[in-house]
Amino acid sequence: MTDTAIIYQATFGNSPVARGRESAQQQGHWRNPCSSSPCFNNGTRQAGYTDKGFRCKCPSGFTGVYCKKACSFDFENGIGGWEMTGRAFIYQPTFGDNPVARERESAQQQGHWWIGGAEKRSNESDPAGKQHPAGADPPNGTLTSPCFRIVGKNISFLIGGGCTVSEIRAELIVNSQNPCSSSPCFNNGTCQAGYTYKGFRCKCPLGFTGIYCKKACSFDFEDGIGGWKMTGTAFIYQPTFGDNPVARGRESAQLQGYWWVGEAEKRPKENDPAGWQHPDGADVPNGTLTSPCFRIVGKNISFLIGGGCDLSKVRAELIVDNQVVRKETGNCSETMYPKNWEVEEFIGQYAKVRLVDETDCCWGHINFDDLKGDIICPHDLDEKN
Repeated sequence: MTDTAIIYQATFGNSPVARGRESAQQQGHWRNPCSSSPCFNNGTRQAGYTDKGFRCKCPSGFTGVYCKKACSFDFENGIGGWEMTGRAFIYQPTFGDNPVARERESAQQQGHWWIGGAEKRSNESDPAGKQHPAGADPPNGTLTSPCFRIVGKNISFLIGGGCTVSEIRAELIVNSQNPCSSSPCFNNGTCQAGYTYKGFRCKCPLGFTGIYCKKACSFDFEDGIGGWKMTGTAFIYQPTFGDNPVARGRESAQLQGYWWVGEAEKRPKENDPAGWQHPDGADVPNGTLTSPCFRIVGKNISFLIGGGCDLSKVRAELIVDNQVVRKETGNCSETMYPKNWEVEEFIGQYAKVRLVDETDCCWGHINFDDLKGDIICPHDLDEKN
């Protein structure tokens, strides 16, 4: 039997981030989230950066959200990040000791998943013993790992199959082009080789976020309200697409971009009819909508706010150290206007913004958009890879 090559590629940089994400109890947001020692194996806690309020900088040999996982490619979580050519590996990884099911010798794999170029059992529920439909040996191709950084004396692996090194082999490729040489990071972001399946990550300066530091650190709802915590029913149809009040003959919301929080609105999808309102009534539902934690690093936080104008019942709150330290309300108009909080006294502390509706009458709704300023906020959704 002959199999096809697996190529292990190495470049400069640190170990790639684990593909899977680990679950853990949510860290406290009102104190330094690093005080709970969330990182294992001597990982370094760094406050901010993610929607958990911290990240773990893992030592050599470990990876994962909490540095729990030794840096390895064991295929237990698939082949995400590996680059494929040809058709030899299209059914990989393989579940279980598939050769034994057709009365061949054991593969002696580690764990449940492995690369078997001749095998076709890419799901646990697939019949055992099946081989590549094009034949065990005819398909050709390559499978190349994400880049990693060599930090010691040894690299080990399991290998079997064909034995003609000129045709079938695993290769270690060193001194590939530094992925940072193309300057992929914007806005003076610092490129760091390794860490992700792309072969690099961008360390963004204050005020910017995103994979390439292209996005100003803000909560503008263009990517939804992921990470925001909701109570009650007031915000269940948020965010809102477009200038929905205008469609029913009201004043413009003056939103930033295409999406915003309009509590009275019901247009959570772009193709929903324009002008619709919350089915329970524009002012009747109550509730709160609370942002992920962020760190204050300068003097100002700004936002757009409209809707109700009774500060005791409808408002945006800034919460620091579990205390409400700033409040703002609308102007009894659907139009949102820019507002600003001076926060110099809270520099270095962690905060959240909470939208509050405690009334069911008379301008009992809030409009909100474009929260930004001198803050370090969680990475956008793309960073979760």
